[in-house]
Amino acid sequence: MKKLAILGIVALLLVMGLAVVAPAPVGAQTTWHVYPGDSIQAAIDAASTDDTIIVHEGTYTEDLTISAAKTNLELKPADGDAVTIQGVATVLETNYPLCDPNINIIADGVKVHGFTIEHPDTTPGTNYASGMVVGAENVEISDNAFQVAHWSQGIQTWRDANSPNDNIAGLNIHDNAFTHKGDPVGGAHGYVGVWINHSTVTTGTVTIQDNVFTGDIIQGIYSERDNSTIQGNSLITDMGTTASHFGIGIGDYDGRAQSNVLITDNTVEGFQWGMRIGRSGQTLTNISVHKNTVDDNGIGIQVRSSDTDVAIHHNAVTGNDGDGISLAGDTDSIHHNTVTGNGGDGISVAGDSDSIHHNTVTDNGGYGIHLTATSHDNTVHHNTLSGNTAGEINNEGTNNKVFKN
Repeated sequence: MKKLAILGIVALLLVMGLAVVAPAPVGAQTTWHVYPGDSIQAAIDAASTDDTIIVHEGTYTEDLTISAAKTNLELKPADGDAVTIQGVATVLETNYPLCDPNINIIADGVKVHGFTIEHPDTTPGTNYASGMVVGAENVEISDNAFQVAHWSQGIQTWRDANSPNDNIAGLNIHDNAFTHKGDPVGGAHGYVGVWINHSTVTTGTVTIQDNVFTGDIIQGIYSERDNSTIQGNSLITDMGTTASHFGIGIGDYDGRAQSNVLITDNTVEGFQWGMRIGRSGQTLTNISVHKNTVDDNGIGIQVRSSDTDVAIHHNAVTGNDGDGISLAGDTDSIHHNTVTGNGGDGISVAGDSDSIHHNTVTDNGGYGIHLTATSHDNTVHHNTLSGNTAGEINNEGTNNKVFKN
């Protein structure tokens, strides 16, 4: 009789169109079902640690907050169901950079996967959407389709000075698809894919892996944080090299030092800068850029900082309008890259004490390797150069060592 009573209550809730809790013993994990007409937020508020929320087919127009007490929640659609979560809140552009999240995750261990996550409608030049904002450890965002409003952000993290919690160690953003919402609007009104803000807690790794970014991307992936891995992503913008900014970038906007960043196996195409590494005056340590394909951008890979420890190796940097690799840093290592068919110099060096070796540099519109007048004490050796329009190597600096090329 007790079992029948429980089933009767569940059936009544289904008829009423309310969220249903699957029967479970006290202290066990609970599964909540959300149906059209219900609120996902109501299920989040009712849930406890380790619960699962299953959302059934439909569009749910609401902003969500997963508060700090709701640890290890999992949100997913029912098997085979197409579920869209459409945000509501926007921010006036005059209040930039104010953040008003559409999905706010400040509980550790949360998983959100399998949804279409759609921004609210915005008007470029008037308002923007903050998108999904994360401020918690071990959060996993995967297998979602993000439709990002123009001049808005798909996923970002809380910044240290403004954060309810800026410890994002273990954040894993993978296998998502990002594109712009609505028709292209022209100008510089694309979207920002993923932005990892500086955090005061730098232990643990943040991973952005195997995502696909298409459409009107103005800025693809950016990290201001130590211990970041950006791997296996595809970023191809439709905005062109004059309207867009960068495909992948790192650097702290307040000029703080940054270390232990891996950028590998990405494809970046169509941006003003394919990859932009560091900011002027910033110290970079243990930055690795390797096995990337960087094609058809304005500049392929640019290192902006002078006090750097950057290794750029085994990349294919081809067909960019300007320089293939532009280096302002000191004590960097550029090796085993294929740099060909770029409109400017293959490799342009303005820093000191860099090592440039074992690169294949061919058919660029400027010099193959250009050691500019500000370059000193660099070593250039064992590179293969041919067909570069202005010449193979131009050494304008002082105390540079050039041999066996």
